[in-house]
Amino acid sequence: MKNPIIILSGLVSALLISFAISKVQQKANPTTNYSYPSGYMAKTYWNDSQNTKEPLSAKEIINKSNNTQIKHRSVLLDFLPHILISIIFFTTAIWFLFVDNDFLLFLFFFFIALFIFSDFIVLAYNDFFFPFYFSLFYISILLIRLSFRFKGKEFYIRWLVPEIAFITILSFIGYIQNDPQTFTILTLSGIFLILLISLVNIIIIFYDIFKYKTSFSLNIKKIILAISLFLITYLPFMLFYFDLFDRWKHANYILYTIFITFPFLFIFGTYRYSIIRGQFFFTSSLTNVYLVGIFIIFYNVYRHSMLYISEELYTQNDFLFNVLFLVSFLSIANILKHKIVYFINYWSFGRNSILNKTLEELVSIIATNTSLKATIKALVKRIQDVLQVSSIVVLVPGEKFPKYGLKQINVIKIPYNSEIWEYLSQQKDITVTSYLTYGMGPRGSVYEFLDKLNIQLAYPMLGFDGDKQISAVFLVGKKNNQKSFTLGEIRFIKECTRLADLLLHNYSLLVSEVEKKRLMKDLNTIQIFEKTINPTNLSKINNIDLSYLSIPAMGITGDYMDYILLDNNKLMIFLGDVSGHGIGSGYLVSAIKSFTRDQVYNGIDLIKIFKNINKFLIERYSGSEFLTLIGGVLDTKTGIFEFVNAGHLAPMLWKENNTIENYSANHRVLGVLPTTFGMNSLQLQSRDKLVLYSDGITETFGPADEIYGEARLKEFLKSHRYTAIKDIPALLETDLEKFRKGNEMTDDLSFVCLLRK
Repeated sequence: MKNPIIILSGLVSALLISFAISKVQQKANPTTNYSYPSGYMAKTYWNDSQNTKEPLSAKEIINKSNNTQIKHRSVLLDFLPHILISIIFFTTAIWFLFVDNDFLLFLFFFFIALFIFSDFIVLAYNDFFFPFYFSLFYISILLIRLSFRFKGKEFYIRWLVPEIAFITILSFIGYIQNDPQTFTILTLSGIFLILLISLVNIIIIFYDIFKYKTSFSLNIKKIILAISLFLITYLPFMLFYFDLFDRWKHANYILYTIFITFPFLFIFGTYRYSIIRGQFFFTSSLTNVYLVGIFIIFYNVYRHSMLYISEELYTQNDFLFNVLFLVSFLSIANILKHKIVYFINYWSFGRNSILNKTLEELVSIIATNTSLKATIKALVKRIQDVLQVSSIVVLVPGEKFPKYGLKQINVIKIPYNSEIWEYLSQQKDITVTSYLTYGMGPRGSVYEFLDKLNIQLAYPMLGFDGDKQISAVFLVGKKNNQKSFTLGEIRFIKECTRLADLLLHNYSLLVSEVEKKRLMKDLNTIQIFEKTINPTNLSKINNIDLSYLSIPAMGITGDYMDYILLDNNKLMIFLGDVSGHGIGSGYLVSAIKSFTRDQVYNGIDLIKIFKNINKFLIERYSGSEFLTLIGGVLDTKTGIFEFVNAGHLAPMLWKENNTIENYSANHRVLGVLPTTFGMNSLQLQSRDKLVLYSDGITETFGPADEIYGEARLKEFLKSHRYTAIKDIPALLETDLEKFRKGNEMTDDLSFVCLLRK
């Protein structure tokens, strides 16, 4: 395993370098002390420190000497640990930049190296204060960015400008004031800020360890990462703050080992917490970074020019001159910004003839009148060729194209409520897969998903609905040559996402139009079935008045209602409720009607019909579709209604004296299990009424989720004792609408009322 070897080699190197430094420093002047402007005096090989009222600088030592070259050599030997450790950290920074392509970690180690080196200059020569302050405070900013990195967040650049501006102001204050009090305040503020943010990072790391169950090797990496942060921040602070060098003879070895081992421990703990170099250029804030750089350059040129012309005049009126410069710069800032944008666009993308030509080809491909499959395949192939990447995939929520398979055309559907889509749809900037390597929870799931597809970048695609919502995600695979994406290629990918989004938008409109046409065709088919097998003329039935209500909740009813006239004195009635709504249920109702009528015309009795319907549903749908059904035969001469009830609501006998009785005997619903059915009967006297209905009537909901219910239905019927049968369904529909008070229907409504004259 190469990672343990990294740590072991780092530890051995640290010990050897520490021993070598100590041996070399034995030849240096052990009594030479150097002090900060605050009066804090420390021996150079970090094994003694104290406060003094009379600080001694290296310049004074060298000036008092007759041999300046020897004294300079002595100073370099005294500060050999600073120099060597800063070189080690600088080398680590270069490694992260060119080997791992990680700009953030490059900055982190670069500014640690700069701080250690500037600390040497401050102590030895009482100079280099601006880099000292700047690197001290910027280390804390980079630690904050690392905390976001550890949580799987992106490397947002929009805060870079205010960060640099704020730190620059603090550094200028320390540089200009250059007094012990200012030095003490700034250095202590920077040190305690670093300690605080390091503690936050350590807590984040251990929080992930305890919250998520991960592998042992992964937990070891996280623990080592936390230890490395503790060693580089808290342990040196405690050694100096508590003067532990006096108590421990070899405390300097500990300090050397900490600083030299830290890069190895950090590399091991953050391995593949990396970022491609192009990430620095992903946002337009780069323009502001250049603008700040131009401001600093212009200001320094202006300041030194004023000092050269008249130092006394500028010193006496520095505030007025600075305000004048600020106003002048702001007046041309907008022009400079446009020039910078033009410059960046031209040098990164505009002058790249290959990318521009490819973009024109992609537009032409979309404009051609070819199939979607052929268009997407051509686009993907052209983009892969020019970027030299392993794959291009578009990730869309499955609900957007629920009935269309898209895998063959480089489009992957994913559930809208999945944690992967929820995470990616919230990212407004690019997601870098390597950021999420050690992420837990949703971040871990997203990493596994992207890594399995060999994806390096996930670029959000904004839709055409105007609300800035992510409509899809453009996934870009790893480069075949293992190089980083250039700024021009990043901009090219952004343009590709716009074209892909346009293509998906057009396809969505096409799918919607096709769906509408298919729906109209289905509706027409259902209407043909309805007109073919559902009789509308019931005037030939003797001694019977019949009326009914049938209102679908979604355009096509899922309730089964049918009347079959056997002869002038016998009427067969069916009322059922198919599970679900919409076109699928409508087809099933039509199929059941056709099936039942065929059975009736072939002379099959009612019990056998129920058995056959049950068998048909079980064999055809395997329990995924079921039907509640009541069916019976009414003899209009005798008034006897013989019926079978398979899980449907009980029929009501509405007697002439305005009392209502329920006949609740029933059997298991159809389509679940084989069942033995039995016949029931009830007697209708003269002027009695038979009422059949579906649960859409009694389960109609009001505004407060109150249901209409059976009791309210009975009250409605009793209140219309003397109402003509033909008017009752319309009155019931009105009563249900009043009860809903504007609420949408949630189920199909079916109601049958039959009067024996």
